[in-house]
Amino acid sequence: MPPSEKARVVAFYEGELARHGPDDPRSLHWNSAHTQRARFDVLFEVGDWPGRSVADLGCGLGDLYGYLQQQGLDLHRPGAGAGSSSVRYTGFDITPKLVEAAGAKYPGGYFLLMDVLESGFPERYDYVVASGTFSLRMKGHQAFLERSLEAMFGAAQQAVAFNFLGPSRFKNEEDDFYFGSQPAPIVAFCRALSDKVVLREGYLSGDYTVFMYH
Repeated sequence: MPPSEKARVVAFYEGELARHGPDDPRSLHWNSAHTQRARFDVLFEVGDWPGRSVADLGCGLGDLYGYLQQQGLDLHRPGAGAGSSSVRYTGFDITPKLVEAAGAKYPGGYFLLMDVLESGFPERYDYVVASGTFSLRMKGHQAFLERSLEAMFGAAQQAVAFNFLGPSRFKNEEDDFYFGSQPAPIVAFCRALSDKVVLREGYLSGDYTVFMYH
């Protein structure tokens, strides 16, 4: 991601956080807690979670960590003496104040300020997931998306799960603000990486989720 684009994304989300606070999904530009949870519900269907390690790319305020807690899972930091059925969670984000707020909101979580496209993932994980990470449009967005998916798949030992918006979801004046795509080209790119790709749709209007499996 070019430095100017990274600075724009960071400034946008830190501004939204200052406006809405850490307990409001609008800080991450979600319409509501309902739509956020609906996306988490679908991501959760990628596979079995007990005993898995997960990397949450673009973790924002860490709400996927909170969602996994609500599912009754035993969450631990990586290497923290977790049991065989524990989920080892790591969240990554490029926005300093979001990472700080996530740590305050979920003290047991492990949230890192890191641009994994620059540094690479520090290790491999069973699941690598991203929810809402690709919605905010930036220069060269298609290339950014493809580089991100390649990095995610390379860091995943079992599966990748991510969601994205469809086209024509917003008013014309917002077309340059959000990134939306028909599923077909994204699925085609994913199939060049993985022999097993699953498209999930119908859970929210104009929203899609893709699973890629090793």
